[in-house]
Amino acid sequence: MYNNKNYSDMFDSLMYRITNLAWSEDDDKFTCDIQLPGADKKKIELDVIDDELHFKYPGDNFNGVIHREWTMPKGVKKDDVSAEYNNGILHLYINKAKREETRIQVK
Repeated sequence: MYNNKNYSDMFDSLMYRITNLAWSEDDDKFTCDIQLPGADKKKIELDVIDDELHFKYPGDNFNGVIHREWTMPKGVKKDDVSAEYNNGILHLYINKAKREETRIQVK
């Protein structure tokens, strides 16, 4: 049996790990910062599948697997996504594709 305090702490910890993220955008890229204090970067899995970015991290025996999916923004290079893990924060970088414009000559 789990006492209520331990269960509450475990649930709060799991929710904290799932929801603390921030998206930002500049002229060249989208950035997502995900707080994962104490994570083992060797266990972090990131995949681009079709138009989605998939994030997965195995939790401990109590928390199970943390899994999130995001639809990639339009106008990005799906094959140019990078990530780094520093000081408990996973930084994702999704580079934007150059916008192509073609003027059509009306005849």
